[in-house]
Amino acid sequence: MDYDDSVETKTDLINILDDDSLSIIFSYLQPLELVEIKEVSQRWNYLADLAWIYIKKFEYTNQIFGYENNWRLINFNQLKNVILNCGRYLTHLTLKNLCGSEIVPLIRDHCHNLVRLELVLLLMINRDDFKFAFTKMNQLNYISISMDPVYHWNDECLYGAILSTLHSSINEIHFPSICDSRENKPSIRYCNSSFVPWMKKFDNLQALTLHYQAMDEHDMSTILNFKTLLHLSLSNSKIEDYCLIGLSNLINLEYLDLSYVDEVDNYVVWKIADNCCKLKYLNLKKCSSVTGKSINKLTKLIDLEHLIVEKLSL
Repeated sequence: MDYDDSVETKTDLINILDDDSLSIIFSYLQPLELVEIKEVSQRWNYLADLAWIYIKKFEYTNQIFGYENNWRLINFNQLKNVILNCGRYLTHLTLKNLCGSEIVPLIRDHCHNLVRLELVLLLMINRDDFKFAFTKMNQLNYISISMDPVYHWNDECLYGAILSTLHSSINEIHFPSICDSRENKPSIRYCNSSFVPWMKKFDNLQALTLHYQAMDEHDMSTILNFKTLLHLSLSNSKIEDYCLIGLSNLINLEYLDLSYVDEVDNYVVWKIADNCCKLKYLNLKKCSSVTGKSINKLTKLIDLEHLIVEKLSL
């Protein structure tokens, strides 16, 4: 058979595959890549749409594809495209340091099947963005929303706006603070716990994180009613010591973080040592009123694996 050696014959191997096979291959791409390949051809645009159904988890943090600070190249429109395409299929969504609360209405409208939601929101937070945010997410059992108290401390109803829309069966609620990891913390006002009345509706709460809160006896009594609690973090909060003593009634606790809570004293630690026998993690960092007398009592906690006692009066 005659043929021309000067002509190189090329075969487009990937397009030989049938639609089902190619759409499954596309499902292994990162969601942002999946958005981009829609531009390749009309067929790829169609197959990329088929691939979204396989995307159950979407997690973007401050490092993408292994390149430091690459997240800065991701703009809001790109995030919007991803959520519009795969939001209805997602069960897990994690977005850290990518945007402010303007992403929440998109999640509200398109991500009704979420089981786990974790957000670290930057700078500007608008309470109106959380209106009816989670009312259609009946399967949600874990939510974590981190914000910087420097920017949202003046909106004491913000957490209430969030909690009021959560389903009563949720297991874990976390409101940690971006500020917690900073060595030199700026001046921050404590938030009054006007949202605590909303907490009463949760009947199976197992984990709760509340940072930078000013809580009185009524607020603490609401929290202490959650006998199912296994995890409790009240870091950087302002709580009277006589209220903190009630923590010893949470006998199922396995994790307790009281770091930077100035009101924690020896008597509070003694009561915890006597009653919270299942504790595995205890953080007393910079609880300056705690001394070695109460720390010695913690030998009663035979399951204790992690004890943080930095800068105490030992």
